[in-house]
Amino acid sequence: MTLSRDSVCTALVCALVIVPLVVSAQNSPIPKNTPAFIKKATDLGAANPSTVITATVWLKLRNQNQLDRLVQQQYQKGSANYRKWVDQSTIDANFSPTAQTVNAVQNFLTAHNLTVLTVAENNFYIKVQGTIGAMEKAFKVNIHNYKLNGQTLRSNTGNPSVPSTISGHVAGVTGLDDLGFQPALARAPNPDGKPRKMMPLSNIGPNGVFFEGQCFRSVETDTFTGGGNTATFTGNRYGSDISNSAVGHLPPCGYSPAEMQTAYDMNPLFAAGWDGTGQTIVITDAYGSDTIQQDAAVFSEVYGLPPVHLQVLRAPGAVNNPHAGTWPIEVTLDVEWVHAMAPGAAWCEHRARDRPDQSCGPR
Repeated sequence: MTLSRDSVCTALVCALVIVPLVVSAQNSPIPKNTPAFIKKATDLGAANPSTVITATVWLKLRNQNQLDRLVQQQYQKGSANYRKWVDQSTIDANFSPTAQTVNAVQNFLTAHNLTVLTVAENNFYIKVQGTIGAMEKAFKVNIHNYKLNGQTLRSNTGNPSVPSTISGHVAGVTGLDDLGFQPALARAPNPDGKPRKMMPLSNIGPNGVFFEGQCFRSVETDTFTGGGNTATFTGNRYGSDISNSAVGHLPPCGYSPAEMQTAYDMNPLFAAGWDGTGQTIVITDAYGSDTIQQDAAVFSEVYGLPPVHLQVLRAPGAVNNPHAGTWPIEVTLDVEWVHAMAPGAAWCEHRARDRPDQSCGPR
């Protein structure tokens, strides 16, 4: 059979029309999204792909350079924006990711079998849930189990990546690992190595409640012998004798609010009315403390401080967090001692770094 030139061209065109054009989107890695601890850990191999985990996809701010300049100007004397602070609504209107950005990233996530749990009210992040296998496919990563200091942890082995179509919107992905950070806090042990028991409030005395600031005793000289050797020490002793069980000069030592206020010359400011009255101090703490209201009230009563006007706001996911550990003690220290230095101020304690629906206001 003989085909004309037009027939041949028509056949080619038809072939081009019916053959699908496949274009694969280029993936872009998200830098600095691999936990550093895996370098010191032992790789135990792939994590169970059917395990369900939760991850947070953080979105890039709009007009980031403009926001950086604004923050610099707020601290530059002579600038038109010096100390002109902006509220959350201004941040949201000018710098928060747009609804279109959220939709684009959400479409990618749901297309990879991840369930959207929540979107931050200011569009800063999208929280998703899915199996480890789905997370690996979505972000083109491998997720392994690791052994570190006797603890089994989960982590991605390299940086996650997303298609170039949305890479300009994604700042980072957290939650692929389950490492929880703990404060460098350790209770003082007894000589037998066991943790020291808490001192009951009934033991209040002239030297303080739990701590006191005069632990360094006068200079003395002591001679120690043993094994044919002799050593002489001259200097201050720290704390009472080990055999002592009464209140007074018991390590660890600290300071009372009155001592701190004197050390920083706060009393003249308090006398002039500069004690924080009319202001609200916001303290953002990891995980919060369920007893902070009672703890702060007792602290204020014992040391003669005004009552604490404390409002606690919980961020999503901050309740019953398995990584809370000893963070509540850190929260207590933060709130009580800031109150000691600004006793007239109101307080707002945010649990975790997410912004709650409510806002803190002046007292």
